[in-house]
Amino acid sequence: MIRKLSILSIVTTFSWLLGTFALGQQTEVVVKRGQVKAQTEKGTVTVDAGRKAVLRPGQRPFVAVDDPMVDDLIQMYKWIEEERTAKRVPIDFASIQIANIETEQRWKGASLAEIPNMKSEPSDTCRIGPTTILKESKYYDLEGNLLPFELEKIDSKKGYYHIRFPKAVEPGQKFRFVSLGEKGTGANKMWKEGPLWNVRMANCTPNCLNYFRVILPKSAIFVDASRPVVITDSFEGRTTVTIRNYTGEKADGWYQIAFLWPEKDGTTLGDLPPQYRGLRSKRDELAEKYHLEMATILAGEPFEDQSTPLNALLSYSSAIVNKKMDLLTRSAYILHKNPQLVEQMRAKLDQIWDMLKHQFVDTEEFLGTPGWPAKPEDGYIHPIYTARKGSLLREDTLAFIYEKGKWYQFGNMGNARDTDVSVFRKHIPEIQGQVKLEALPWDNAGPAAIEVYKQFAAEEVKYPGQWFTLGIKLIGGNHWDQAFDCFQRCERLLTDKENHYYLSSLIWQGHVLDVLGKRDEAVGKYKAALSILDKYTKAKVVLKIEDYAIMRHDQWGIVLNYKWVRARLTEPFTNEMLGK
Repeated sequence: MIRKLSILSIVTTFSWLLGTFALGQQTEVVVKRGQVKAQTEKGTVTVDAGRKAVLRPGQRPFVAVDDPMVDDLIQMYKWIEEERTAKRVPIDFASIQIANIETEQRWKGASLAEIPNMKSEPSDTCRIGPTTILKESKYYDLEGNLLPFELEKIDSKKGYYHIRFPKAVEPGQKFRFVSLGEKGTGANKMWKEGPLWNVRMANCTPNCLNYFRVILPKSAIFVDASRPVVITDSFEGRTTVTIRNYTGEKADGWYQIAFLWPEKDGTTLGDLPPQYRGLRSKRDELAEKYHLEMATILAGEPFEDQSTPLNALLSYSSAIVNKKMDLLTRSAYILHKNPQLVEQMRAKLDQIWDMLKHQFVDTEEFLGTPGWPAKPEDGYIHPIYTARKGSLLREDTLAFIYEKGKWYQFGNMGNARDTDVSVFRKHIPEIQGQVKLEALPWDNAGPAAIEVYKQFAAEEVKYPGQWFTLGIKLIGGNHWDQAFDCFQRCERLLTDKENHYYLSSLIWQGHVLDVLGKRDEAVGKYKAALSILDKYTKAKVVLKIEDYAIMRHDQWGIVLNYKWVRARLTEPFTNEMLGK
């Protein structure tokens, strides 16, 4: 119900727009632009744009934010400030995301952003993007006041937002603001599997304190979350779930929740999956075996058995927990096939063990797997599903490959939704090609490099990184014409011009043309690379920094960066720069 206000006198101090709403015994006056004063017999309040005056019979009026999601977010930010004050963990960034799910296709969302001022002088304008253009966008400061902004469109879907602040922010300090708007969900954020609807989002900034708050649809029944729930409450009569996540150095910021949606698809509590009702299955027996064996592995006992996919997972985990590189080499397919890669890994073993243990031991555990064939053929690939500890929601799908009587860990899908591990078959030729490349030296590559080049050309290899690596190794052997072809193939296979292989292939084409005496063509390649760097400076300022490394070639002491490429416009590349 909307009615004219009869008990309120409004004194306008600037240009303004307002809306008046009567809600039972409460009247709300929303200020959309400018500033107004709201006065009753109990008192007067000043109301800025983006806020509202709330009037109740017999009470003094008070001011609140004009959107309850923004109001909730500002209150939640106080939790973050308290944790920052406590200094128990380093909080370099903070994020709050509130998703209001009303339909399957679109959400209304509010989010907190903290963006450093990267300029060398104070600025009152924060530029974000390129990003998706939101429907009915609004921006607020952390006092709840509306912030003016301009939209610089790239196309109909993406653009840059220029947000104006009342006070300039010093260099290196952060713009802090709340964004509000509507956008499409996308299949990677929300999907249905069986009776459960799943929502999955993330903020994977290192050392970031995240709060994720999901307002479920009407009638929704909350079932599970991949992380501990801080609180479940209600928002306008709808169930709301709030999750806290600190990403740490690993930048682990994914979360997922699942719910039934009776109003949408007619499900009821009777459709709750059996694993949530304690019904034993084959999956539980395998999970029991996994937990028993993992307990002994964590106690320091070795495990090595690759007779089944589950045992292969346990062998892989045993190698990680006990830091056994020889066992890791025997249980991981890529290392088993590529001994040269093993030697490269030894230089960074501490970092590698820490990364693998975080993902495959500390964070995730066995969830389930389909039955595997008793006599699989070589090359058969089988899935194992994992979940975060304490949850029954699939977090990832691991792929295990069978070859010559043994199972090997092959890779992982890296997301909760995709489970078709057959896609890993396309990586087998890539691994075979990588083995051939690793056998070649970086410098002084002889006839063997030409032979690999001929094989790659005959096989029409589709991996741009492999063509680039082969080109560099051919240059090390002074095979300039073949190297140039490799860099051209790398460029043609890539559509993302910001990709470091794309940029590096352009630069190296210029180097080769210089050595071959085709100076004008070489300068054209350098200018093409610089134009890309200049263009993407708008999106990623770091690309314009003089010393930012696009690619390093330590065997020759060469670092490809903006400064290097610009220098090639006046100083041609020569063979002597390779130390030859």
